[in-house]
Amino acid sequence: MRKQSLILTAWLALPFICLTILMVWIFTSLDKDKLMADAPPVGAGAGDTGNANALGQLLAGRDPDEISSANQARRDGTAIDPFNWPGGTLLTFTHSPPTDRNPSNLEARVVLESKGRITILIRTPKPLDAINSDDDASQQWGITLDQFGPELTSAKIAVGYRTETSTSADWLLTPIPLEYIIPGETLSSDPMKVPLRIDVIEP
Repeated sequence: MRKQSLILTAWLALPFICLTILMVWIFTSLDKDKLMADAPPVGAGAGDTGNANALGQLLAGRDPDEISSANQARRDGTAIDPFNWPGGTLLTFTHSPPTDRNPSNLEARVVLESKGRITILIRTPKPLDAINSDDDASQQWGITLDQFGPELTSAKIAVGYRTETSTSADWLLTPIPLEYIIPGETLSSDPMKVPLRIDVIEP
């Protein structure tokens, strides 16, 4: 074999040789005694793929570890529908009552849909603890609902001041999130709190 042919053959085979060496190095460096299926979830993945998408989740303002825990809870069947919580649901929102409005006239209209059946509930929000904000008059309000069940398909809420000429049917409805959550250390006798952002109608 001529020297030129040998050099050309080695040059053409060099990428395949490098790839083979790289594959052998990856294979020998892996911990083959630890299976990926047995690895605990970390960030957005598990085992060697942990935190693969964590940076994107962080940039979106979400906690990758909480997302991983929530997904694991769904797989394990330990996540709970907030409207199926044994202690009921407490819907909370922030509102600063204007001086010309009577807070006792504040009213909430909740529209729930379950298996095609629509239920309309009228509730009077109750003042909770005051919160720290730029507006000292800001206050936390809550609407307590009993356990409704896991078959709830949609839920919306509207809050406004009841007057002789106004009707709650004209109020802007705000969707209530139905995401499954992890109960954590919350007692089953306590209502599950669902914070909402609601624009209160002031006719």
